[in-house]
Amino acid sequence: MKLFFLRAREEESGTEQIDIGENASLALSKAMYRGSATLVFVLLEEKLPIIRTLNLGDCSYMHLRFNNQKGKLQILFKAAEMQKNFNAPYQAASMSPGDDPRSGMKETHNVENRDVVVTGSDGLFDNLYPDQVIACFNDQLDSEGTRLVKDLKAVSLCMAKEASKFGADKKWFSPFAKNAREAGIEYMGGKIDDITVIVSEIVLV
Repeated sequence: MKLFFLRAREEESGTEQIDIGENASLALSKAMYRGSATLVFVLLEEKLPIIRTLNLGDCSYMHLRFNNQKGKLQILFKAAEMQKNFNAPYQAASMSPGDDPRSGMKETHNVENRDVVVTGSDGLFDNLYPDQVIACFNDQLDSEGTRLVKDLKAVSLCMAKEASKFGADKKWFSPFAKNAREAGIEYMGGKIDDITVIVSEIVLV
């Protein structure tokens, strides 16, 4: 699993020459080692300002914005997983067979200063529901400050620890268990898996 949050170079921002899928495919062709991975890319283009994303497999991301009227973060978008079958995600691979990164789901989102993007592996989103992810921001928001999130590292560690805790809980009706049931599979509990989290705040200058 690979997570990337990238900032376009000034001379590239606002042009059509940045193709995330094409760049990911090119990087894959130059891989030195055999293997496969799910992918999520988030590319910030400040001049527009937008983020463009590519998601392949069961990683995901959430685009969040602080709602001043309600005094809390709201979810603007959460990426769906790309699965061939239940628990069988699409994966880019440096050998055959594998899935072409260019076939991943692509999205474009308008962004504002102080928007937040949470990117995570399946170990995060298989074990925590969106409201649990957002709960990690509770003590870290400064609605009046230049930056919305006081400590991004503390928020990401909170998410990783919560995902690890619930992943080991055999009685937890996790998002993974919910998806298993919808696929006709009896399963209860969290899912012990790799947990990777990047919490980013958009700062437009």
